[in-house]
Amino acid sequence: MAFSSAQDPPRAKSALANRSLHPTFFRTISSDSYQGHVFVQALRHFGWDQFNLVNINDQYGVSIEQVIRADAQTAGNLTVATHHIMAVCDDREIGALIADLASSPSRIVVMAMQPQLGARIMAAAYDHGFDSSWVWLGTEFFSSVNEVLNDMTRTTTPARAQGLRRFFDGLVVVWPEELAWGDPTFEAWVQAYRASFTDDVILTETYHLFTQACLEAHVRGILKLVQTYGADAVQRRATNATLAEYLVSFNSSTGLMAYTENGDRKGYYQLLNQQDGALVPVMSIDAQFQFSSIANATLRFPGNRTTIPPWHPTFLVDVPDYSQPGVMVTLVVAGILVMVTLAAWAMFVVYRRSKRVRHHGLPIVSTLCFSIALALTTPFFAAGNPTVVTCNAQWATIVVGFGLTMASLAIRSYRIAKVLDNRVLAKSQSLGTRSLMARMLALPLVQVVLLAIAYVVAPLVPAKTVANSLVVVSCAIPSGSVNRILSGGAAGLDLLLFLIVVMLTLKIRGIHMAYQESRWILFALNLVLITTVISLPLYFLYAENAVHSFYIRSVGIMVTDEWFQ
Repeated sequence: MAFSSAQDPPRAKSALANRSLHPTFFRTISSDSYQGHVFVQALRHFGWDQFNLVNINDQYGVSIEQVIRADAQTAGNLTVATHHIMAVCDDREIGALIADLASSPSRIVVMAMQPQLGARIMAAAYDHGFDSSWVWLGTEFFSSVNEVLNDMTRTTTPARAQGLRRFFDGLVVVWPEELAWGDPTFEAWVQAYRASFTDDVILTETYHLFTQACLEAHVRGILKLVQTYGADAVQRRATNATLAEYLVSFNSSTGLMAYTENGDRKGYYQLLNQQDGALVPVMSIDAQFQFSSIANATLRFPGNRTTIPPWHPTFLVDVPDYSQPGVMVTLVVAGILVMVTLAAWAMFVVYRRSKRVRHHGLPIVSTLCFSIALALTTPFFAAGNPTVVTCNAQWATIVVGFGLTMASLAIRSYRIAKVLDNRVLAKSQSLGTRSLMARMLALPLVQVVLLAIAYVVAPLVPAKTVANSLVVVSCAIPSGSVNRILSGGAAGLDLLLFLIVVMLTLKIRGIHMAYQESRWILFALNLVLITTVISLPLYFLYAENAVHSFYIRSVGIMVTDEWFQ
């Protein structure tokens, strides 16, 4: 609350903060600057060495910022990151602010602004995925935050409304301790004031900004001036009274009423805590910045925690670690499938002179077994913290493994389509096996060359993505298009080989419907296509979750390879 005498006409509050420059400017509301001191002391009390200050870019916000910065510099162990925002701003500006906070090293946010804007910022943080590791503190204006929250959730969905209310729980408000309406001491001073003045507009809640202790100080000061200069002179502001005459320390109903060197009231404060949709007083702060708990009240931070959270984030690294039960089971199953595949290949080698093995062609079957085993090693490279080697290896095993599988099936289908006679197929030497092997390995070798060049020029690298308290470590393509072109070309050859196998199989089915092997190849290709159609959307949907993408990719590879076995 502030007013001026005739010798000192009204000025902006920021220009009247120094009583030596404006000795006749009277102010009794708890000052912006003093509230900044209280904030810093609260931060020190909780041991939060780094914090974010979000303030509106006006006299109110700037004055708090200046005091907080000065106190932080004096303390020496406090680091403040300031984020300015206009009092009237759009969602884009709030989104930019949230993005800045998301990359902040501190999880403590002090907001010096009106509750309407503060609630919008907190709601945007909730939508952005901020979790309970973030602690939000607001100025005295946030005493009306629940009215704002009620308006905000009135038109939203029940699920979002419940989520927002849960997110707002734990909010801490630095609040000037008030004298309740109806207190006998306060009412006595109100009656004394009304006995001297007929105009009681100053007694309305709006006028004295709901700080009744300040109003009590003002009433006492005015009554003292009335005793010295008379009510008429005071009401007409026709006195030459100074601020020193007006501001006198006294024992108020809320404690000792003292003043700063700038003439601002040093009152008592409280910490209000949002709990289950209501602000509850939990701590008191006296003029010497001594904190004391209020009886039968517990300060609850976000997440319903009663212990003081750290100012720094505690990160949870999201990687498919070898120690996780699901990862261990996946690797065990993949290892068993690899051994089964190699055992099958060993059986083919042992019985390589049999007509059945010659019918399939041992070199072709060996390539098929090797390609399946190669693809099944992908989960082993995908598990654990990724490195440059494992990032490129897991991509190469998928692409080359699938390519070799399709190439072996393509050549196998080609052999069948060429003769359509099992007796001739049993004599593999008569079909030019070496020539067929060269054709079979041509495209997979091109894949190997393309991936090797990509590894040398622009390899896949591990990348960390921080989202609140979660760190997702995944493999990323470096900037530029070299790796995309080379890797895409290698993967495109897989698609080409797949289409060749489909075309050859359909050709065989068109000539000889009774040929059972072509039927099983076509059936396996259909199942592979179905598995791919299901797996790919899920993989891209959960691409930002390293653990989920590991399971999707591993299961998809194992199921696909099993169709070929």
